[in-house]
Amino acid sequence: MNKILKIAGVIIGALVLLVVIVAVALPLFVDPNDFKPRIQSAVQEATGRQLEIPGEIDLSVFPWLGAKIGTVQLGQAEGFGDEPFAAIEGVQVRIKLLPLLARRVEIDKVVLLQPTFRLMVAKDGRTNWEDLAGEEAAAAPAEGEQPAGEVPELSLDGVEIRNAHVIYDDASSGQKAELADFNFTTGRISFPADFPLQASGIIRLQPQAIDARFEFTGQVAADLDAENYSVRDARLSLSAQGESLPVSPLDARLEWAAVEADMKQQLATVREFAITAFGVNVAANVEATKVTDAPRARGAVNITAGDLSQTAKQLQGLLPEGMSLGGQARGKVQFEYDQQQGTARVPEFAFSALGVDVGGEMNVQGTNSERPKFSGRINVREFSPGQLMVRLGQELPASRDGTVFDSASFNASFSGTPNSLAVRELNATLDDSTLKGQLEIPDIERQVLRFQLTLDGIDVDRYLPSSEAAAAEEAGAEVPLDEMEIPADLVRGLDIEGTLAIGRMKAFSFNSEDIRVGIAAKNDVLRIHPIQARFYEGGYSGDIRLDAGKEVPRISLDERVERIQFAPLMKDMFGSEKISGTAAMTLKASATGRTVGELRKTLSGNFRLDVSDGAIEGFNLWESIREAYAKLKRRDYQAPANMAKRTEFAELSASGTMKEGVIHNDDLTANLPFLSVAGAGSINIADATLDYTVRTRLVSSPEVEREFSELSGVEIPVRLRGDIASPSVLPDVGEALQARARQEVEERKSEVKEKVEEEKDRLRDKLRDRLKNLRD
Repeated sequence: MNKILKIAGVIIGALVLLVVIVAVALPLFVDPNDFKPRIQSAVQEATGRQLEIPGEIDLSVFPWLGAKIGTVQLGQAEGFGDEPFAAIEGVQVRIKLLPLLARRVEIDKVVLLQPTFRLMVAKDGRTNWEDLAGEEAAAAPAEGEQPAGEVPELSLDGVEIRNAHVIYDDASSGQKAELADFNFTTGRISFPADFPLQASGIIRLQPQAIDARFEFTGQVAADLDAENYSVRDARLSLSAQGESLPVSPLDARLEWAAVEADMKQQLATVREFAITAFGVNVAANVEATKVTDAPRARGAVNITAGDLSQTAKQLQGLLPEGMSLGGQARGKVQFEYDQQQGTARVPEFAFSALGVDVGGEMNVQGTNSERPKFSGRINVREFSPGQLMVRLGQELPASRDGTVFDSASFNASFSGTPNSLAVRELNATLDDSTLKGQLEIPDIERQVLRFQLTLDGIDVDRYLPSSEAAAAEEAGAEVPLDEMEIPADLVRGLDIEGTLAIGRMKAFSFNSEDIRVGIAAKNDVLRIHPIQARFYEGGYSGDIRLDAGKEVPRISLDERVERIQFAPLMKDMFGSEKISGTAAMTLKASATGRTVGELRKTLSGNFRLDVSDGAIEGFNLWESIREAYAKLKRRDYQAPANMAKRTEFAELSASGTMKEGVIHNDDLTANLPFLSVAGAGSINIADATLDYTVRTRLVSSPEVEREFSELSGVEIPVRLRGDIASPSVLPDVGEALQARARQEVEERKSEVKEKVEEEKDRLRDKLRDRLKNLRD
C-alpha cells in the first residue's frame, strides 16, 4: 500500500512539476500579440466594426493565469462620426492557477484604466449601440431542471476603474450628459460577500449647464445561495452648481444604516435612511413584503430643521425678497402601501414650523388604476397670522385696527382624483369671522369650480389701510383708476357656479346684512345674480354681467334699491347726514371698454329715483332765497336765530337716461315748505361734475305774501355747478324779479285791454240804446 502511495505521489508531483515547467516555458515560446489579427478579424466579423489594439498584450501563466492589455479601441457605428465608440488605456486580469484544480476561482484585482464610451442618438432616433446587441440569451432552464455542475467557489481581490469617461449625446432632443473622472473601487469580494465600495465622479448636463460632483462609500454584502443582499453604512454626497438650478451651489447628503433584501422571503427593509439638504434632514424607516410580486410597505418619515435661518440663507434666491425664517421645524408622516389592493394610507401626518401646526390623514384607492382616488382631512390649529408674518420677516399690512390678524384656523375634509378636488366640511376662521361650506373642482384642467360658502360676518374696514396709508398708497399707485384694465382674461374659459352668503358685513363704512350672492361664469360670461342684501332698513337686488366673449368687454347692470334710509347711510359712508329720507331707485345700464375710464365714458341706460320725507342738511334753500332777495333789494339781512340749516322736502323724484357717460334728467320734482321744485340738467360721470338748474316757485301763503309778495307765484331758478360732492348753489332772484316784472307788465296789458274792451262794450250798448230811441 505504501508503495502504491509513493508511486501515486511521484506521479502527482511529476504532473505538478510538468504544469510548472509548461507555465514557465509557455510565455517564452508563445507571443499573444501574434493573435491580434485573429482577434480583430473576429470582432470585425461579429460587429462590423474595427478593433484596434495598438498596445502590447502581456501573458502570464504561473502562479497567475492572466493578461495585461494596453490600449484598445472599438470603432464607431456608421453615420456617427470618426471618434471611437469605446476605448480603454489598459486592462489587467489574473486568476490563480493551482486553486483551479480544487474548483476554486481566485481572481486578483481587476483593473480598468481610463475606459471611455460615446453613446449617441441620431436625430432620427437611431443609436450607435443597437448594432452591438447580440442574440437573445439562452432560455432559462425548465422548472425543476438543474444546471450541469456546481458553481465553483469564487473570490476576487477587488475591482478598480480609474478615470472612466462616458459621453451621452442625443441629437433628437438636444440633451447631452457626461460622466467624467469616474473612479470605482471595491475591497476583496468573496461569496458570501462582504466588501467595501467607493465611487466618485462628475456629472455634467447640457443645455442645463449643470455640473455635479458626487462621492459614495458603503459596505456591500451578498449571499447568492441564500439570495440575501444588503448595502450598509452608506453615504452619498452631492455638490452641484449651474444657472438652471433653483439654488447654486446645491449641496446634499444621503445616508442609510442598511438597505437589506431577502429575495427568498420577499422581504426588504430600509433602516435609518436620511437626506440632508438646506439644513433640513428627512429620515425614514421602511419595511416591505412581497417586493417583486405585489409589494406591501409601511414606514415613517421624520423631518427636522434645527435652524430655519440657515435654511433661509441657503434658499435666499428662492424666497421672496425680504423674507426670512427662524426657529425650528419638525414633521412626521406615517404611511402604508399595498399594490395588490391598490391602496395607500397616511394614517397620520403632522408638521410644525413658525408657530403653525398642521395635521391630518389621507387615503388613496386605485393606485394600480388610471384614475386613483384620494380622500382625507387636514387641520390647521389656531395660530396668529400676524406673528407668522413677523417670523417670516414680512411687514404686516397697514390696517386701521392693530388687533387684526391675531388668530386663524382651518380644517376640512377633502377628496378627489388627479383631475378633481372636493373640499367639504370646510371651517376657516380669521379673527371674529368664520367661513363654512364646501367647494369642488370637478375638472381642474377645464377650470370648473362649484361652491357653497357661508360667512357669518366680517368688518372689512378693520383690515383696510388707515386714511394716511391709503392716501400714500394711492399717491404711489403706478396705474390711475381710470387706466385700470377690466380683468376680462380671468373670465375667459372659466366654468364657475356657486353661492356666497354673508350674515353681516361692513366695508368702506357701509353696513349690510343677509347678503346672498350667486356667481356663474360660462362661455366667457360672468354673471353675478342674484345679488340680495338688506341695509339701512331697506333692501337691494341686482344682476351684474361681464361679457368677455368679445374683444372689448361689456358690462350690464340691473339694480334696484327699496326703502333705504339715507341719513344713516350718509353718516356711515361720509361721516355726515347731509341727506335724509326714505329712498328707492332703479338702474338699468351697460357700458363697454377695456378700462374703468372707458366704461365711465360709455355708460348708457336709464334710472329712476324717489325720496320721501327727507331733507338736505347744511343748506336751507328757503333761507338762500331770502338772503338773495335782500341783497337784490339792497337791504340788510339777518338770518333768524332759529333758522335750521336744512332744506326739508316731502317728496323728491327724478328719472332720466344715461348716454356715453352723461346722465340727463328733465323731470326732477320736489315739494318743499313754501316751494315747489322742478329741475333739469346733466351729470358727467367721467369727471364727476354737474350742470343742473332747479326751478323753484314760492307757494302762496301768509308768510310769503308778507315778505315776498312780488315773488309769490314767480319761478326762481337755482343753478348748481361744479363738483358733485360740493357744487355751487346760486339762486337767481334777479331773474325771478325780472320775470315778475314781465309778468306784471303782461298783467297790466291784460287789465288795460280788458278795460278797453269793457269801454267798447259800454259805448256799443249806449249807441244801440240811442238808435232804438230814434226809431221809436
